[in-house]
Amino acid sequence: MEQRFFTITIHRPMTRMERLRLRRRRFWGRVCVALAVLAAVAALAAVAMADGKEAEAEEPLQAIGVTNPAPVVTLEAIKETPAAEPESRYAPVTEEERELIARIVYLEARGEPAKGQQAVAEVILNRVAAENFPDRVADVIHQENPRQFTTAPYIDTAEPGEAQYAAVDAALYGEPVLPLDVVYFSREPENDNLWGTIGEHSFCYQYEW
Repeated sequence: MEQRFFTITIHRPMTRMERLRLRRRRFWGRVCVALAVLAAVAALAAVAMADGKEAEAEEPLQAIGVTNPAPVVTLEAIKETPAAEPESRYAPVTEEERELIARIVYLEARGEPAKGQQAVAEVILNRVAAENFPDRVADVIHQENPRQFTTAPYIDTAEPGEAQYAAVDAALYGEPVLPLDVVYFSREPENDNLWGTIGEHSFCYQYEW
């Protein structure tokens, strides 16, 4: 009896973070290629200029017994230096933690401008980095006594979109909006150490409990 075997390959869709990292690697790859091309053009131009100067100075140099051969630069000598990926001022977060932050941004600030949504994400990350708050995203979001985020009980109902995920990624890898010691936001200033306002939210620095 003839037996037949089949191979089934299942491709798992990439997560948002994986797509972000892939786009970032492609971007920096293109930057590296462009830099290598510019370096090659500059090297060839330098060789051409050196050859011209050598031809002009050859007779006077030979007359006084001086030899000064121009260095030969080849494309093989140009080594491509990969550019470093953007660094974050925060510790790495998991995809699950990124999702939690995006949900809080949706619940707290989806009507705010992009800068205001990023600032809310930064408050969460600033707290994780601070010594007087929990050191995990989930613990920061669900911290009680008193409750820090009044929307935390409704986090399962949140439906974050591209704007909220972009705000989290900008907080992690983009230009910071807030200093690291800004750890409060609300409709009214939390304390007298006001950093500033964005949209309808006031952002405040640390203070002693």
